[in-house]
Amino acid sequence: MLLAEKSSKENDDSADPKTPVTSSSHVRAKSKMSATPFYTAAHCSKCRFDRLETSSFWIGQIKMAESVGKHFVASAFFKLALISQAEPIRNLRTELKKYLSRHGHLSEKKEWRKVAVRYGLFEE
Repeated sequence: MLLAEKSSKENDDSADPKTPVTSSSHVRAKSKMSATPFYTAAHCSKCRFDRLETSSFWIGQIKMAESVGKHFVASAFFKLALISQAEPIRNLRTELKKYLSRHGHLSEKKEWRKVAVRYGLFEE
């Protein structure tokens, strides 16, 4: 009887998936050790914590606003990119030049002239 139970138990076990068993405390301790503490990364000049610091993020937002014809929003994004010190700034400057060439009528508007002056494209 005992042998029959053992063989039926082995058959049932073979159908169940096998998963490795690890203790959760071991996994938690390992993940804590591999993470970089905030206080050391905060002082790293090469680290970027925020997507707001990248010109590619702002250019994407500007193009999205342009696609729906919201030029005042695109203007605000150019201003915010400058305030957030997005880098590389030359990409934003180039995009502003292209934007104003695509929409020539905007160069005459006071709002856009201010943005162009801040980016160094126009003289005051």
